[in-house]
Amino acid sequence: MFGNYLNIRLDKYAYPLIVPVLYLLMMSFFMTEHTLFEEWDGVLQLWAGRQILQGQEYAGWPSKFWPPLYPLLVGILDVFLEGHTAGKIVSFFSSFLMLIFTYGICKSLGCNEWYAILGQFTLASIPLFMVSSIQVENHMLDSMLYVGSIYFMISYVENSSKNKIVLAGIFSGLACMTRYTSYSIILSVFLLYILYYTFKNNSNKEISGDVLKYALYFSVTSSVWWFFNMIENGSPIYNWNYLNIGAEVYPGGADEFWWHSQVFVSSTIDIILKYPKEYLSNIYLNIIETANLINNVKLVGVSAFISIPSILYTIIDRRYQGLILFANVLVYVMVVSQAKVFGPIFLAWSAILTCTYIKSAQDYVLSSDVINYPISMVILYLIPSVLFVFSINNTMDYVMEDNDYISKDKDVGLLTCRKKVTNRLKKFDEEIKNKTIMSVHPARAYYLGSNWMMFPTHYTGSATGLVEYKNLSKKVIEYAPKKPLSTEQHSLRSDYLIFDGKSKDYIPHLSFLSNPKSNKLPPSFSLVMKCKNVYVYDV
Repeated sequence: MFGNYLNIRLDKYAYPLIVPVLYLLMMSFFMTEHTLFEEWDGVLQLWAGRQILQGQEYAGWPSKFWPPLYPLLVGILDVFLEGHTAGKIVSFFSSFLMLIFTYGICKSLGCNEWYAILGQFTLASIPLFMVSSIQVENHMLDSMLYVGSIYFMISYVENSSKNKIVLAGIFSGLACMTRYTSYSIILSVFLLYILYYTFKNNSNKEISGDVLKYALYFSVTSSVWWFFNMIENGSPIYNWNYLNIGAEVYPGGADEFWWHSQVFVSSTIDIILKYPKEYLSNIYLNIIETANLINNVKLVGVSAFISIPSILYTIIDRRYQGLILFANVLVYVMVVSQAKVFGPIFLAWSAILTCTYIKSAQDYVLSSDVINYPISMVILYLIPSVLFVFSINNTMDYVMEDNDYISKDKDVGLLTCRKKVTNRLKKFDEEIKNKTIMSVHPARAYYLGSNWMMFPTHYTGSATGLVEYKNLSKKVIEYAPKKPLSTEQHSLRSDYLIFDGKSKDYIPHLSFLSNPKSNKLPPSFSLVMKCKNVYVYDV
């Protein structure tokens, strides 16, 4: 309709590509400018992907917290590209597909082409979405697959296409192969299919057939990882995410839990029984925080102003599709609220809430006798345009911090003096690639090409004990992030210690390491270099 005013005629297959193509062209600049590997999780996932491609098993810290899809994709691209670039490419093209699925959801909810394009543009204008498009994290891949599975579900409800139920199962399986939180989609799917067919008065045979078909394709997609996990750990979905819950509810704080007290629990049930009040309180606080997050413009964009009402309106207007969206939101929130909620885990819902917002806006405009249609469209496109400018500036600040850091040696936290430290250690030790670095951030070792042990964020022992994890329990040592990733391969003795300002905050009783002239400094510790608040020791 809006196109009629502009005299624009496009092929129906061209509409969904307009915004994604323009978005990729613009974001290619930011992707190339983002050069600092500051994504902590991303480094570990890259190492895991390389290990898989070398014919080794998916092991160590990454395998206990995430399924293998993102590391595998990054590992494959790493064969042809530099590791950091490989990780960015996965997120980059995932954002492209997520924009296309957003168009599809808007159309399935009853929006016309120009409102669906508006939905894409509104999503692209969100600061969280824009930055996540170029980060080496699994959030964008997971969100794209999650949104894709929801798109195929509601499309199936719309026209009962058997192909859509198959694709819904495959995409759900792939989402669950990326992050365990995506398993929340399964319960809501089965409940809603049953409700849908009950309302539609379909036969039990039809109910069973479609549910089983979904389950079949979901299971086939997930089967390789389930089989491997079952053989290695005794359960197809074995993971350590209960530790994330424990870290949030343990009275002594997250750092003490990770590096000491986790030995007292081995499952979510243990945590509930040991800290019942703290567990329930944490869920309550996270639900409150969720309400704040989905009303945050930086996280969900323009839809933040009417996020909840727009979902409720969608349920009234499109009962079955609306129920699918609402149930997924509800189950997802209950799953993630057990541990900790934070912006990136709601990336998928920035797309869903955008679609319900656009549907509500379209119906309001079209039903109004007062509002002029073309003027209203200009206004509706203008609103996300303002946020889009802000997001570009926000993303520019994000990537320019990398460049300032590299050229001016700007202090940007855990990777302070990254370039100087890297160059100095490579000159100091020609065999640095065969040595082990202890630091808070794994990218220190990534740039050196060396092995790595994480600097404990809670430790009560001596400096000499620190660099070999002395007196830490076997379980904590197994947990500790490191490279090589598996405990059996690692000597658990670092050759170099990188002690920075953050290290001093974590372990105050070892703060003398920031004073190379201290008489408390162990004889085996020899200062290699100092740069700002970073001290590098040969230990």
